Amino acid sequence: MRQVKLVWWFIWGALTMSALIYLMLLKMREGEADSDYSDSGLRSILMIVSLVSVTISFAVHFFVTKRMVAKREGVDVMKAVPFFIISLALAESVAIYGLSLGLEGEDFTNCMPFFVISVITLLLVAPVYLRHK
Repeated sequence: MRQVKLVWWFIWGALTMSALIYLMLLKMREGEADSDYSDSGLRSILMIVSLVSVTISFAVHFFVTKRMVAKREGVDVMKAVPFFIISLALAESVAIYGLSLGLEGEDFTNCMPFFVISVITLLLVAPVYLRHK
């Protein structure tokens, strides 16, 4: 079971670090903002998509992954990994939306909410429920 825990934590750590790397990349590029950028509603659209992604991420995490691991009677814990990865990918996608918005020329401070939401969601879907198994 120890190896299984390590796999889950490694996957979570890799995706969490990638969200933070996206933030650092955008921060390094902060002075190079496009002066031609005009907000065509992209930020609003991406914020709505982000909220949908976070909602689905939580739903998959709490109603599928966590319950599959909690039951564990005759269920291999590794069968829950695809759902765990889906939950993490949806949480990380919010950081990608922020990165893409920043690369389009949006101001860094307007991209920050995407990264904050992504990292908080990744922290909330961390596989801490494996501790007691």
